[in-house]
Amino acid sequence: MSKVTLLDKLLPPNGTFQPCMAAHGNITYVSQEVVDKMGIFCEKYWHGGTDHDYTYLAHKAGFPILVLPRYSAVCENDHIGKTRDHTTLPLRERMKLFWVKEGYGMHNALLFSRRCFPWRTPFVFLSGVIKLFFPRLGYGGYLKLRKHGI
Repeated sequence: MSKVTLLDKLLPPNGTFQPCMAAHGNITYVSQEVVDKMGIFCEKYWHGGTDHDYTYLAHKAGFPILVLPRYSAVCENDHIGKTRDHTTLPLRERMKLFWVKEGYGMHNALLFSRRCFPWRTPFVFLSGVIKLFFPRLGYGGYLKLRKHGI
């Protein structure tokens, strides 16, 4: 994960345990030692992101985060057809989605930033506002950074 852009690099299982900084997972094992020190997941997230937040903070606290050598399960991709091209939506529709509970709106992005990278919070908010009012500029810049692995 880039500490500047927070873009993740996918680490698919490769036959060995791989250390990482954070995880997104439908199946995540958390040891009792971690729970004893950190408590349980943050309940302030609206939909997703809790796993990413918790595993990154565990990594930051010195606990190892590992990708298993093999997949533990297969999950059907239920997001097909649900993503929207925000660049084509009218401003009124984009404003409705700004704080939306489903998905990863600004609420979750700001919460993650405040909890894990507080210094980034104003930039995350500004980036969201840019995407809101200038969607092609905001998302285009994001896609360019993503293309370069930043």
